[in-house]
Amino acid sequence: MRGIIKRLNEASLNQGLVISANKSYGKTNSLQVLLSKQPRNVIDIVIDYATQHCFKLGEKFQVEFMSKDYWLRNPHIRVTCDKILDFSQTTKKTAGEIVRDMIKQEYDLRVAQVIESFRLGLPRTVKAPWFRYWFEESQDLIGRYLKSDDDLKTVFCVGRNFKLSFGFLTQRLADLNTQLVERSAFLVGRQTGDNNLRKISSTFGLPRRKVKFIESLPVGDFVFYSGERIERIKFPLFEGEGRAYELASSVVRKRSRLGGLLNSR
Repeated sequence: MRGIIKRLNEASLNQGLVISANKSYGKTNSLQVLLSKQPRNVIDIVIDYATQHCFKLGEKFQVEFMSKDYWLRNPHIRVTCDKILDFSQTTKKTAGEIVRDMIKQEYDLRVAQVIESFRLGLPRTVKAPWFRYWFEESQDLIGRYLKSDDDLKTVFCVGRNFKLSFGFLTQRLADLNTQLVERSAFLVGRQTGDNNLRKISSTFGLPRRKVKFIESLPVGDFVFYSGERIERIKFPLFEGEGRAYELASSVVRKRSRLGGLLNSR
């Protein structure tokens, strides 16, 4: 298992990684296993829309519960450690806007750093750690905006040159924008439906009959394809490493607001 996890991590950094499986067939579990074997000098940022990661990923992750008033109180999300951004209190439209702005700000900072190094006569380096962004509901939070957001397209195309990598989770592979995933590696669990199998067949470069077995994969079984060969993987059940922690200041603010509401009644 250690060898395949290493290859998955390498693929996620160098190509990006798409994780896809029918509902309840293990895509979130496979991500959690992968995050528990994180490479050194990598910061993971999980974009969640269902409050499912903060209870299991452990205290090395900081969770921030994003609300609709984000733009009023905090125009930039500071990331210094593994982070879960939980958008379950927002609409997907609002979540998509915030995420896109966050990614583009980080990209612009890193580009400016490289340009400054050039002007100072220094080697080309990005001093910041690798950031890996993982998107639950990626077809809604990111994919639907690619046609209208050229800056975001640029980040996805060249972000890895600035230590920015991206992972996309979805139930249906056919729902993902082709531009979003055309350079990515794939981790695919059970997929059913003609459109999904057609997408897998064209992506893997294999006839439909060769990938039909994917329709009957059991829970936790996946195939990994990075452009060279197909490997089959059985993921163990991720038991969890404890709760993430929330910033004390945000908890205090939340409690203060709650206390004010209670006292006003």
